[in-house]
Amino acid sequence: MPGNSETNVRKKRKFKPDLGMIIFLCVFVYIVAWNLIYMSKDRISYYEVTPGEMVESDRFTAMILCSDRVETVPDAGMIYYLARSGAKVSANTPIYCLDKTRNISQIIQQSEGSEILDESKRNTIYNELELFENKYDPLRFSDVYQLKSSASSILLDALSDSMISSGNTDPSLQVIRVQEPGYIFYFSDGYEGVTPDTFSPDMLDQTKYQAQTLGNERDAAASDPAYKLITAEEWQIVFKLEEYQYDKYIEDDYVEVKFLKDGQTVWGQVSQFLEIDEEKYAVLSFTNSLVRYADARFADIEVIFSSEKGLKVPNSSIVVKNFYSIPKDYAQPDGEGIRVNMHTKNDKGEILIRSQYLEVYDETDEYYMISVNDLEEGTNIIQAETGNLYTVSDTVPVNGVYNINRGYARFNEVTILTKNDDFSIISPNDRYGLIEYDHIVLNGDLVEDEEIVYQQ
Repeated sequence: MPGNSETNVRKKRKFKPDLGMIIFLCVFVYIVAWNLIYMSKDRISYYEVTPGEMVESDRFTAMILCSDRVETVPDAGMIYYLARSGAKVSANTPIYCLDKTRNISQIIQQSEGSEILDESKRNTIYNELELFENKYDPLRFSDVYQLKSSASSILLDALSDSMISSGNTDPSLQVIRVQEPGYIFYFSDGYEGVTPDTFSPDMLDQTKYQAQTLGNERDAAASDPAYKLITAEEWQIVFKLEEYQYDKYIEDDYVEVKFLKDGQTVWGQVSQFLEIDEEKYAVLSFTNSLVRYADARFADIEVIFSSEKGLKVPNSSIVVKNFYSIPKDYAQPDGEGIRVNMHTKNDKGEILIRSQYLEVYDETDEYYMISVNDLEEGTNIIQAETGNLYTVSDTVPVNGVYNINRGYARFNEVTILTKNDDFSIISPNDRYGLIEYDHIVLNGDLVEDEEIVYQQ
């Protein structure tokens, strides 16, 4: 050993674990593992039950046929309408004034000093003003024009009556009256008087359709259209059928028709089928409601074959489970369930009768449906009155969904009224079924009975 040298000996430190780091790593691993497990599991989503309606129907654009005709202007002049469009009028009702001189203001000035408006017509104007005030909507400026038109019609009618009663008839101002009762409309399209026998497919082509509006206070020539008159309540619609639709319509005498313009439904008679150029057309006949739709030649319609209202649920929520069927003669109602007498034997072979409460999931007129988890197959149930035994064995399939209102999956039966590819309409009146706003599992195959479910 050298005398002056020093040897530095370094000692290795022993590893001391950091408790905080270990805890952090454990928590980190747990969180990562939990998230991986959570992400790999099927998600349990819920659906809130709402009212719904399912309709089996066809939609068409139909042509309206009725007993309409166009009345023409006898002489040239300015037309001032006295009756509103769509009004039902009786024979001899004034329809319009024809001012042949086109200077009605002078005629009115000549009548100054005479009492033009009698009490009845004044009250009519007051009623029109009151109705306008009560229904006033600043967004519906068309109501102002309607009020103006109504007031003008009343004044012109009053002027005509006043001139006739005073003997001061001016041949330049002619009041035109309708000759027979009917409905008055102020448009013309050239399809007046068309019947199923004179119908042609090109009439359904709306790109070629042209209608002439017969405006008020307009200058008309002799023989120009003055107004349209519809003289009968009976009317028809015609629309084209596809080949697959024809079989449905030929089986029915009457069908329910919904007019999309106002949502009203009317029953129509399937009165005729036309075949033109190898295409089929249906003719439906009606005896009422014409005035609602006669202001247009075409109507968008929905022919309804069936309609079911109830509760709307996704098809993915519906599952089928098997249940034991227990005759009602062998059970006694007990609250929301039933109570049965179980017939068993002990180890000594002695017969024992034990009362047991069972939850009911559905019922028919003769049977209660009991979960297969609540009874063993082969269990004997004794009828109290007769002592007869019923052996539990038969199962029946029941449609249902899993209700999760209470935080766990509970089976509720459903009665399916109708369905499509995505949803079913179920009865809202089932004793053991659903009610509006219930929460159900969206994918019924993902849960089991009594499984705890966190809604998301």
